[in-house]
Amino acid sequence: MRAVSTKLALGNLRMNWKKLAIVAAPVVGLVFGVPGAVLASGNLVTNGGFESLTNGYGQLGSVTDATNWVSPPPDGSYNFVFNTTNALTGVTTQYGTPLSLYGLGNGGTTAITASPDGGNFAALDGAYQVGPLSQNISGLTVNATYTLTFYWGAAQQTTYDGDTTDFLTASLGSESHNTSTINLPSHGFDAWHAVSMQFTATATSEVLSFLATGTPNGVPPFSVLDGVSLTENVSTPEPATLSLVVIGVIGAVAFRRRAKAKLA
Repeated sequence: MRAVSTKLALGNLRMNWKKLAIVAAPVVGLVFGVPGAVLASGNLVTNGGFESLTNGYGQLGSVTDATNWVSPPPDGSYNFVFNTTNALTGVTTQYGTPLSLYGLGNGGTTAITASPDGGNFAALDGAYQVGPLSQNISGLTVNATYTLTFYWGAAQQTTYDGDTTDFLTASLGSESHNTSTINLPSHGFDAWHAVSMQFTATATSEVLSFLATGTPNGVPPFSVLDGVSLTENVSTPEPATLSLVVIGVIGAVAFRRRAKAKLA
């Protein structure tokens, strides 16, 4: 009888230990596996792919508008929204004339392709009527860090010749970062490059903006942009209180060993 009772007691102890291990394992992993891991919140940018337009394609702030984006009115910026088809055939400018980008089929050396985000994309002139493309971002946490990601590249307006250089400056509030510089051969299209930048919010609402810089003047260098996303970096807190659970698990192991010794 004593042998049967001993077996039953050990069996119950083993079962309870297994249950405890199953419950505790994720907690142990959280404490020792990835403390301080950085998670991401939802995208704070609206219409980051420039899919929502008013009045179709064309020059932003003059012919068309992209929902939630602001581009200075005529004579303030030469920023456009295209898709891969009308980038070749042209969209309307403030002057009523079409503007297109070099690609295969209109004298270009490289095909105009869609970004990984797909659909529409913005194109910002870096040498003529240079102006920012911006959006006000609200719901920020002061001193929190944010990751800005986007796809970008370089293009050139048709009917012009010559190599160009292009880069984009991305800003959130007063903080700015530049992309690398693309050296674009004449009549080329060089995209899409994924970019990730880190920013720290200094207010609950700040302006996110993109400004193109290109050289030389007279051979219109364009920077193309798509798939804009801004997410807050949320660090997993160091769970001091959860360490008590780990101590409890260790204690349970010791208890199990003592119990087995007594029942033996």
